[in-house]
Amino acid sequence: MRIVIAILVMISLTFQTMVKVAIIGWYELNKDYIAKNLCENRDKPQMKCCGKCYLHKQLKKAEDGSSNDKQGPSKTTKIELAEFVIPHKINIPYFTAPDTHQYNPAMQHMHGFDPLVNIFHPPAMAC
Repeated sequence: MRIVIAILVMISLTFQTMVKVAIIGWYELNKDYIAKNLCENRDKPQMKCCGKCYLHKQLKKAEDGSSNDKQGPSKTTKIELAEFVIPHKINIPYFTAPDTHQYNPAMQHMHGFDPLVNIFHPPAMAC
């Protein structure tokens, strides 16, 4: 059942993203028919529209249809965050603050290294 739901979700997401590509593909396949029969400027050949007005109208209709779905009824949720205050200091016996002055031989190679000193300096003069 999960696989069927996953496949349906993938198909719906793919369909949603491919609507404009399908409209453009349909336009390219039927360009001659659209230019002769559906174009608003078919009586004005000097405009060289070739059905692009119909393509723009279809793309706008698809975009408006998808934006209407997004602007449909929305649910508003009010979230209130209550302050969480710890009334007393909590002592945890197993936790100790790290000692910053403790010597760690594994980190010895990092002492004295300042990358900003190596980057920000005046240019060397050639002798």
